[in-house]
Amino acid sequence: MAAGVRRGRVDLGPLRRRDFSRARVLLLCVQALGREADRGRLVLLLDHCSGLGPRFVDRTDGRPPDPPRADAVDVTATQVRDLVGRLGDTESPPLFCFDAGYDAIALTDTLSDVAADIVVRIRDDRVFYTDATPPATGTVGRPRRHGDRFRLADPNTWPTPDVESTTTDLRYGTVKVSAWHGLHPRLGCRGHWAEHDIPPIVAGTLIRVEVEHLPKPTSATKKTLWLWAAGPGFNLDTCWRGYLRRFDIEHTFRFLKNTLGWTTPALQTLEQADRWTWLVLAAYTQLRLARDLVDDLRLPWERQRKPGRLTPARVR
Repeated sequence: MAAGVRRGRVDLGPLRRRDFSRARVLLLCVQALGREADRGRLVLLLDHCSGLGPRFVDRTDGRPPDPPRADAVDVTATQVRDLVGRLGDTESPPLFCFDAGYDAIALTDTLSDVAADIVVRIRDDRVFYTDATPPATGTVGRPRRHGDRFRLADPNTWPTPDVESTTTDLRYGTVKVSAWHGLHPRLGCRGHWAEHDIPPIVAGTLIRVEVEHLPKPTSATKKTLWLWAAGPGFNLDTCWRGYLRRFDIEHTFRFLKNTLGWTTPALQTLEQADRWTWLVLAAYTQLRLARDLVDDLRLPWERQRKPGRLTPARVR
């Protein structure tokens, strides 16, 4: 990690040799930084069954993208492509998780040549389409590009799921998951597709996740989770568990900001923000590595953890 601070990049060789050889699912989550002085992105390594908190493995700086007109999709795709190349050959493709602020369809199209899976949260009011039925022989006119409508908010438009799964989770109770393959949205020649005369057909998998209850009692309305998944190594169980595990990174960022002072300094330049971020990540990593060296001095309301399973916050 110290070498990564000096280079501005972490060596993924040990990560590839050690972690990807184990029989567990690892997730790479991209998190955009919201400060004006630091518009880079962090990439975190998550193990959805460890409970030890994420590890930071890469970060882009906040400098303007190259070319200057590149949008967020291009910047993100460049970082994903770079990480996959540095990871090398793995037993299964890495899974990148993105929140609803990312363009799921544009990422799928841009990363179509990358050996990686993506799962992106999407709004529950979107509309997708099946493949169009081939026209009958002798039909006059332009063939249809879109088939039957699939409205996420209207169960009457849903066909029979291609894959279904029901399981019990300690945090969410009974979890019902359904997936439909080969669906695509209707795209317009604007935004990411402004340079296309005819927008492409970008197909993927829609995943609906319905849980019995949330991890903690809340007065908020329980919402059904809709996900878009694409990539060569689709696995239904991995996708929905991976994205739910992504919520844990919010605790990590709160720890970085409130405890380690990530957003406390009034930084003026991109270089200062970049250097300070790497120092904070180095401190976080040291706390994570020290979990085997300390005893658990928990507060009365905190859950007891096994030796060597302390989070960085508990280590501190």
